[in-house]
Amino acid sequence: MVPNHIGGGSGWEGSPSNVTVQFAYHLEAPATWLATIVIPTSWAITLRDAQGDIVGTASGTGALSRAGGVTARGVISVTARGTYRATYVVTASPVTIDGTVYQADDLVSAAAYQVVVSQLAW
Repeated sequence: MVPNHIGGGSGWEGSPSNVTVQFAYHLEAPATWLATIVIPTSWAITLRDAQGDIVGTASGTGALSRAGGVTARGVISVTARGTYRATYVVTASPVTIDGTVYQADDLVSAAAYQVVVSQLAW
C-alpha cells in the first residue's frame, strides 16, 4: 500500500472544535497478483497535542483493489486551541485464493501532519 495524500483542517464537519483528518491510499500490487483481488484494510488516525498526548482517534475500514483506492476520513473533537499532530496506520488482512496467500504491506505515515485550531466556535 502507498499513500496518495493527506490533509486536515478545523471545522470541516460541524464546529471548529472538530478536527478532520483525511488521507488516501492505494494498492501497488506485483504483476503476479490477480487483477480481481480485493484486500480488506483497517485504518486508524491518532491526533496528539503539542506535548505528544493523545487527544483522540478515529478508525475505519476499506477494501483495496487494482481498480481503486480508499479515502479515510476521521473527525476528532478538540477542547483547546493549538497545534495538533495527526498520524495514521493502515493494516491489511491476508487474502487466500486457490491456496495462494496475498498480503499487502502495512502503511504508516512517514511524518505527522500539522493541524492548527485557532478558534473553537464560529
